[in-house]
Amino acid sequence: MKRSGTLSVDDAFELQTLSNLINDPRGYTLPQIEELQLALAARVKVEPLITPISTICAVDCAYSQDNSRIFAAALLFDTQGESSVAVSHAVLDCLFPYIPGLLALREAPAMLQAIRRLSTPPDLILIDGHGTAHPRSFGLACVVGLLLEIPTLGVGKGRLCGDYEMPGPQRGACTPLFMRRVAAGSAKRIGTVLRTQTSVKPLYVSPGHRISHEESIQWALRLANNSRVPEPLRLAHQQAAELRTSITNA
Repeated sequence: MKRSGTLSVDDAFELQTLSNLINDPRGYTLPQIEELQLALAARVKVEPLITPISTICAVDCAYSQDNSRIFAAALLFDTQGESSVAVSHAVLDCLFPYIPGLLALREAPAMLQAIRRLSTPPDLILIDGHGTAHPRSFGLACVVGLLLEIPTLGVGKGRLCGDYEMPGPQRGACTPLFMRRVAAGSAKRIGTVLRTQTSVKPLYVSPGHRISHEESIQWALRLANNSRVPEPLRLAHQQAAELRTSITNA
């Protein structure tokens, strides 16, 4: 499923290290993990889409009651995003505790497995989690996008980091989300605060890989016709919860 060009030795080494880390993070220290995130953030491409989007994959996870297992659902949609044309699942043990900024170490393994089980690679992936709107600009959506080399968009329900002005109350209102570097006296845009429905709490939208800020806004808004969260992600969340219930009660 991976779509990539020629990688340099450094690129390949860092991506292999990331893959090893995602598969089993228990042999790494937190400083090592954060250092790798900072290095790989430079590999993330925030750029306009190169090819037209015909299919969209939305992926989300649910947890067992004791948080020992994770249930991932990947749903493939056409560009209307109203009903899925394919579904795949993955169930794995959780190998890492929840730590803000390191959600990928819990959810990426199951998400990647579920996406790879789809019969057709998607043109765009929607992740219930952050992309570049992350303390080290390398959130869950960046991990998935970089390892699959597929355009990926992160949609967060809450702010993980950054400063912003609250957007207006109407649907489509948005403001940039910035990470301010006090020492350098500058600010870098890491995402967008987007109001998907009038007078409803905004979402925190950011590129994961190979998509621009502007296109991230457009696709998140386009797919959130009648609810705060884009419909494909809402359905993926529902499917993951149903998978958990069916296995737990079996």
